[in-house]
Amino acid sequence: MGCDVLTSSMQLIQKEYLALLKKYEHFDTDEAYSIQNECRIFWLRHKREIDFFLNNYPCDFDTCTFIGGMYLNVANKRELPFFSFGKKHISDDPVAMLVAVGPQEHLAGYLKKSIEDDIEIIQKYNGKIFVLPLSYLFVDKNLVLQSADNAFWHLFADSTINKDSFLNKFSSVNDVIESIGEDAGWGLFLRYEKPTLKERYLEHLEMMHIPICDGKEGVNQFYHLCIGLFAQATAVMEFCINYRTFPFIRDRSLFGYFCLFLANLIHISNECLAEWKIILNKAVVHNLFYRVFEYEELENLETFFKTLKDTEFETAVLEQMRKQNVDCSEPGSFAKINTILINEMNARGMPCCE
Repeated sequence: MGCDVLTSSMQLIQKEYLALLKKYEHFDTDEAYSIQNECRIFWLRHKREIDFFLNNYPCDFDTCTFIGGMYLNVANKRELPFFSFGKKHISDDPVAMLVAVGPQEHLAGYLKKSIEDDIEIIQKYNGKIFVLPLSYLFVDKNLVLQSADNAFWHLFADSTINKDSFLNKFSSVNDVIESIGEDAGWGLFLRYEKPTLKERYLEHLEMMHIPICDGKEGVNQFYHLCIGLFAQATAVMEFCINYRTFPFIRDRSLFGYFCLFLANLIHISNECLAEWKIILNKAVVHNLFYRVFEYEELENLETFFKTLKDTEFETAVLEQMRKQNVDCSEPGSFAKINTILINEMNARGMPCCE
């Protein structure tokens, strides 16, 4: 009964938000900032109700959150991998979380896609996916930045390196990358299929259309790019730990930083190890599943969801991990999980790439 009351309350808020979003399906570029502000004010008015919901609805890391990404992209069926793990599902509202940088045209283009996606989620899945301002209202920004900074310094074997000494110690980005090393930097810029950290970093700059800086400017550039991704990873981790959920992280670079950060915490701390490992394990499984699952080929969605439920797909994958003693904070675990996923998917006739 309690859970029904919680979901009914959130469903009403979702309908109110849907009405607001529908006002702005079409808008002029110069309205972008005011639209985002109006949406943020809407969430601020409901902050107390949402906080109560988040503290009582998710439980035992069975709730999957799409957080740290952009928009879910329902138009391209990307909600299907999201739905495949977890008993409950919450999506971080991209309209609220966007930090406006650069030309207003960029913000307007992003808002348009985000609003379209939110509308489609609420209309199709109200009560199954809740769109809520997770990172905007429920993540401590100061703690995130401090933790991101600490995570960056932990990449270096030299424990004396800090923000003050960083620029003095290194004269080029090559020096920084060499000091970090391939072992410590395995999770950095993981999106790019390159064997070395330097190659992945240079490809990141190219793909983001960022000019390569030389000398001290290059050192500073590397720091700020890493801090940005560590900050996103920290925000994801903070929310998941506080509200006992696990994340669906599609972006491989963010995923790499998240895994690196959380794995390092597990190795240096004796606190909350069991809960942290649950979050890390489920995040890894979900990301790898997204990469092997050819969800675009699915036609009969009802049959797919029935198969997931009837054959207890998620439980079977996690049980195989337990039997094989797979720990995602240890090297070599990703390959083992890939094998487990593909075997379980093949057994159920789920389309996947091997």
